Amino acid sequence: MRITIILLLLSMSLNISAQSLEQELGYIYVKADYMLETSRYDEAIKEFTKIIAKDPAFKDVLYKRGYAKFNVGAFEGTKNDLLASFDTKGVTNESLTLFGKNQKNLGNYEASEVTLATAECSKSNSSNTTRGNTDKGTSSEEDTSEVKKIEDKISSILDDILGKKDADNNEPQSSDNERSTEPTTTSTQTTNDNNNDNPPSDGGTIKDNTRVIIDGGSTTTQAPEADPVQEEDTSVNEIYIDEDVTLEIKNGLGNRKVLQQPSILILSETSGIVTIDVCVNKNGKVETAEFDTQNSTLKTESLISLAVRKSKEFWFARDNWDETCGTIVFKITGS
Repeated sequence: MRITIILLLLSMSLNISAQSLEQELGYIYVKADYMLETSRYDEAIKEFTKIIAKDPAFKDVLYKRGYAKFNVGAFEGTKNDLLASFDTKGVTNESLTLFGKNQKNLGNYEASEVTLATAECSKSNSSNTTRGNTDKGTSSEEDTSEVKKIEDKISSILDDILGKKDADNNEPQSSDNERSTEPTTTSTQTTNDNNNDNPPSDGGTIKDNTRVIIDGGSTTTQAPEADPVQEEDTSVNEIYIDEDVTLEIKNGLGNRKVLQQPSILILSETSGIVTIDVCVNKNGKVETAEFDTQNSTLKTESLISLAVRKSKEFWFARDNWDETCGTIVFKITGS
């Protein structure tokens, strides 16, 4: 009887301890996530580290700490956190996209392009499969085949990332190239067949993507309307802040009027530039701001974090395009 009571008390104690740890980590996670959302990346990293020290598999802390490190320019740390995240939580479109962007900042440009293309392909296929399931109730054999190809591609990328491939095998991976071209060929064939099977309602026919309209005895050709193309903006908007800092807004955003700019105070002992790539929605809000290591000469984490945070505080005039991307360059004069 005494042994039973002791075991029961021990079990209750362990359950209470586990619950209290989960509650503690949950509290820290909410705090860290808020810091991440408000671009206080250095503080977020410290809080996520507290969680990882006790439970590295807790929610998505490895990915989020990696994202915070990415935004302060700690790219090796980002890589290590994402690899650990792949190992504990698996691969998601979000984590694979971040890994691809990080590869670029580490100078692995070819690997970055392949990884980002695979992430985008996986994202598009996931959306199409979900839509197909909603409309038809089941996914087609073609959808299943596409998913398998994407999974193979991701598996191949992860093998390269984790160093599982034979180091002596230097032959080009032609099979990946063949896989990547198959969906395009299939898609083109399907489109042409659909055009032939479904004539236009105005009585014309489609030939070589051009509509031929027959009206009585006369024949006219009508080319399809081209999608509007966003004009290239090559202008540069230079903004003088003070004797230590000048900004350049360019590469697509130079002509867009700035409605609100944040107060900026940067003190640095070294002169140089910090380049931030930004994307702005049609309402003028900066949706994304990411450090561009290739076009930056200053790579101090505190400067990068500040520049990213301040870039997100800009507001631009409304625009007709859903998204416009460009660059904000912080030109810093050292004291």
